[in-house]
Amino acid sequence: MSYLQNENKKLGIKDFTLMGIFGAIIFVLAMLLMMIAGATPVTYLFYPTLFALLAAPFYLLVVAKVRKFGAFLIPSAIMGILLGILGAQSLLITSIVFGLLAELIVLSSKYTDFKRISIAYIVLSLGFYAGDIAPMYAFTDWYIKQATGGVSGTDMTYINALIDAAKSWLGMASLLTCIVGAVLGVLLAKRILRKHFEKAGLI
Repeated sequence: MSYLQNENKKLGIKDFTLMGIFGAIIFVLAMLLMMIAGATPVTYLFYPTLFALLAAPFYLLVVAKVRKFGAFLIPSAIMGILLGILGAQSLLITSIVFGLLAELIVLSSKYTDFKRISIAYIVLSLGFYAGDIAPMYAFTDWYIKQATGGVSGTDMTYINALIDAAKSWLGMASLLTCIVGAVLGVLLAKRILRKHFEKAGLI
């Protein structure tokens, strides 16, 4: 029987509940980090780095507990939908697309290969960069419309400074630090899961 046909691999109510709860927690984390990083245009560019570092334990706990298709995608999609409702349409798109990519990376290993799980999380984190920072220089006009809600007369001082910073070397630096943040996040998550969850018999 193939992996997808195995009835034991179907998502159950407990799985959906867990993913829903953690999807909401990850969304709250994203919002808190957005407020902190948004203190200045330059620090905002490193918002995905902070997210990649601090969200890793939540994502990897879900993966370790669920170990079925959707463990990466569903929490990411929940976060993306909530952010999309608040106006971040680009993050809504990339959270789903990169969530699917992450699932494809770990699917064949049945969510038991930590190296693949780590790579999948790094890819997922790049989706946060792709949805939040990349549009500033790749689709500038569209980003401005998204950021202002299409309202004319919006004070563009902060947004213009943010776009200028993203188009400088800082935009590439934030991409590189996002990858580093994801790697460090995976290492942090592994340590936390081993210390706090394996002893408790949760995973």
